[in-house]
Amino acid sequence: MSTPIDRLHRDRRGIVTSVEFALSAPLFLLMAILTWDFGMIGAAKLQLVATTRTAAWMEARHGLCVAPQVDQQAVARKTEWAPPTCDRRPWSGAAEEWRAMDAAGGQSLTGTVARARAPDEVTATRSVTVRFHAALGFAPYTMTDRSTTMEGRTYTVADEAIARGYDPVLHDRLSAHGAFMDLFPNVFPRSRR
Repeated sequence: MSTPIDRLHRDRRGIVTSVEFALSAPLFLLMAILTWDFGMIGAAKLQLVATTRTAAWMEARHGLCVAPQVDQQAVARKTEWAPPTCDRRPWSGAAEEWRAMDAAGGQSLTGTVARARAPDEVTATRSVTVRFHAALGFAPYTMTDRSTTMEGRTYTVADEAIARGYDPVLHDRLSAHGAFMDLFPNVFPRSRR
């Protein structure tokens, strides 16, 4: 009759399990490295989108094509950022857009604004290059993002195309519907005629 100790010495399964682990350990290590690197790509992509939109907004509002950012250390060690570039061009479809708004609303509120200088479309472009772990042997991966926004524009009587200003035009239109002016008596300054 065999004792538990004799059965333990005859069991070779423990050795096989150790060999299986030793053979599969590099595969697990490779999966861990790939997971880390693809996580860095995802984090860099999110930061790229945010900073490109910021650059477009800063150029449209302040005339500065900059994208301030604070990098996570893990992302900073694996990325190289190109400075943003910005492009301005006049909005070519402005007059048609104003007319379409008037047609949809059944009013003529934007006639003078349609003749004024159109706002600019501002496009910012930025790219980032991500380096993979050296053990993988992959080439660096470059991502590019582009974001377009509209220049902030205030229409005033300082623009030659706007003879009266927008507030007096709206005041006149709404005055035809007296109830609006009774409900909101202080919305507009006194009409300048």
